[in-house]
Amino acid sequence: DGGALETPTWGVALDRESARPPVVSTNSSNPTGRPGSLSKPSDADLEALYKRATQWAVGTAQKDAAEAVQRLVLIGLPAFEWMLDTHLRGASRLEIRAFDQMIEAIGEPARQTLAGRMLTTKDDTYLANALSLCVDAKVKEASPLLPSFLKNPTLQRQAVRAAGTIGGPDVVSELLPFCAGLDKTLATYAMVSLAQIGSEEAYPTAEALLASPVLPMR
Repeated sequence: DGGALETPTWGVALDRESARPPVVSTNSSNPTGRPGSLSKPSDADLEALYKRATQWAVGTAQKDAAEAVQRLVLIGLPAFEWMLDTHLRGASRLEIRAFDQMIEAIGEPARQTLAGRMLTTKDDTYLANALSLCVDAKVKEASPLLPSFLKNPTLQRQAVRAAGTIGGPDVVSELLPFCAGLDKTLATYAMVSLAQIGSEEAYPTAEALLASPVLPMR
């Protein structure tokens, strides 16, 4: 999940994309089977559903977690907004998967809501998790916010990673300087994102990096 390790010697590792969680399907127990078809319950009930939905889904817990996510999906945008406001700031990678499933099921309204929250908050911890969610769920609605995040040292790693997934040619010039920086993890993130965007503007930088004394960079 985007981690890296730097040691005195060199090495190469493959950072594979995690398997995306399956889209939660609705079932016949609900008459309409669509997001928003259930009324928003109390905060206490939402908290209980969230704990079930974000548990380690192995063995017998797998079905329980899936059913809880399904219930949250049927509540729809009100449940997603509650999750954003109460849990995104401190969400673990495991919890982020439940947010991802909600966005995939609800669609554009959820993506727009997340982008709106990112526009109005100044909390870097919240924004760091929001950017990770943007990568997982491909929330392109947040792409106009990337230039400001790329200038924030606290958010640069997450923003550089997100640029490859939700950014476009307009952020290439912002990413290029990172390739020559002292932070090799950040430089690697920038190289990957530039490759994902695919702009020819990055070609001279790529050519220069072929002479890098750092093997993984080369």
